[in-house]
Amino acid sequence: MSLFETRGRSHLTTARVLLRRVTTHVVVLFTAALPSQALAQGVCQIHIVDYNLDRYVYGSVSAECPGNWPHDPPFGNWGVDSIHGSRYDGFQFRGWKQADGWLQWNSCTTHIDFSPANCQYYNWQSCTTQIDTPVREFAQYWSDLLPWSCSDYGTIYTMNSYFMNVYELDPGSSDTQVAVASYPSFNITLSGGDGYYSGTSSDINPSSVTGTWGANLTAKLRVFIEMWGS
Repeated sequence: MSLFETRGRSHLTTARVLLRRVTTHVVVLFTAALPSQALAQGVCQIHIVDYNLDRYVYGSVSAECPGNWPHDPPFGNWGVDSIHGSRYDGFQFRGWKQADGWLQWNSCTTHIDFSPANCQYYNWQSCTTQIDTPVREFAQYWSDLLPWSCSDYGTIYTMNSYFMNVYELDPGSSDTQVAVASYPSFNITLSGGDGYYSGTSSDINPSSVTGTWGANLTAKLRVFIEMWGS
């Protein structure tokens, strides 16, 4: 599996190329309808892909505990709301324990039956905490066609107000918030030319995490951006 292959997207690179070709045709059609002043300014479309990695969960988690039907303790799949997408039942905040077709987290660390140290329910630091490290995609964003040239962004693209709002998912019931990780502003260096520019951020650690029930987690953020147009 490649570094950025997620949700079964074994042909992600091919899909991007095809989408870029389609978008190029749309840009051409779009520009044909623009007045001459807008044509002089150019057009641009932006595509952003968000990844997380080095996911680490510790502290108190009480999202999937006994006596709270229809929960099936203690493991649960976790999803992510962010500025670029909503949570879904997948691998957005992938865990380590194979269960129900997903890789899940112990989501009831506060119950005596599932508390540390126990290697059935924890996989890190002498079976007292949980970790999963591979890179996983959790959101994508496509901008509208913007009425200016991509070259107007220069060589630096600044990202602000990033967050991951992490939930334990319960399809058919209410999802349970686990924690919100907030990230500092950061820059992405762009390279390219002839109407296409792209770049990938460094791996960004959260600046703060606010957890429910004393839950705590951390995950590095990595962002890929590409833009093309006239």
